Amino acid sequence: MTERETDVDDDAAAEPVTTGSLFAAAAHRLRRDPRVVGAFLVVGVLAAVVDVVRRGDPVPTASFVGVQEGTVSLRFGLLVDVVFRHPTPVTALPELRPRWFAWTVGLELLRGGALVVASVYAYARLLDEPATVGSVARYAVVAFAFALVGVSADVGLVLGLPLGVLVVYLLVRFAPVSGLLATGASIPGAFRAGWRSTGGHGWTLFGVVLVVGLSNHLLGSVPLVGPVGSSLAAVVHVAVIAVFLDRTRADERGR
Repeated sequence: MTERETDVDDDAAAEPVTTGSLFAAAAHRLRRDPRVVGAFLVVGVLAAVVDVVRRGDPVPTASFVGVQEGTVSLRFGLLVDVVFRHPTPVTALPELRPRWFAWTVGLELLRGGALVVASVYAYARLLDEPATVGSVARYAVVAFAFALVGVSADVGLVLGLPLGVLVVYLLVRFAPVSGLLATGASIPGAFRAGWRSTGGHGWTLFGVVLVVGLSNHLLGSVPLVGPVGSSLAAVVHVAVIAVFLDRTRADERGR
């Protein structure tokens, strides 16, 4: 039996799928594979550097609203999320001169692309799946589509009902989508499988959304180094979803 197979058996064998057990198993996997943590720290440092650069150029940005402004949110996305404190809204791009348009798009693609690659790499390692060009491409397409339509990963805790409930419900039911995309599922297949696999695990995954989302927002609120802290929340996000997918697959094989 390989080391990877032993990890899966330890995580899945007779262990209930609870919020606490998912985080405990996720921490174990990250200790066993620190390169996954390193990949996200690279993304966090890169994002922090780009944020500093963006503050010095004339291109408009949408500053991240953190706890300093009295806002508390669940920063949890259908795809793995790292806080970029000074992104440029897509709607501002058409008004830029060609030079600044190329500069801004290049920087956003640099840090966004790094996040996509790190996410696929991390899921591939934690789930023992190949990281293929196709998986990266599909993950990037979904990430670009979300950015294009302005989908936000912030869910304010003061959102009124029923909108807040609906958003959190969808985040819970599609929580495994990022891992499924990263390990070879088609885009429609990832959403179908994500919905199916979360049945009966709603409260467990709500706990995941709550813990990871709040941690991501709080760590991302730190001036200058917010993206670095946020990257640590992001790698926990990946590890928890990887454990969840392994356990639900083990349950399906055991039936």
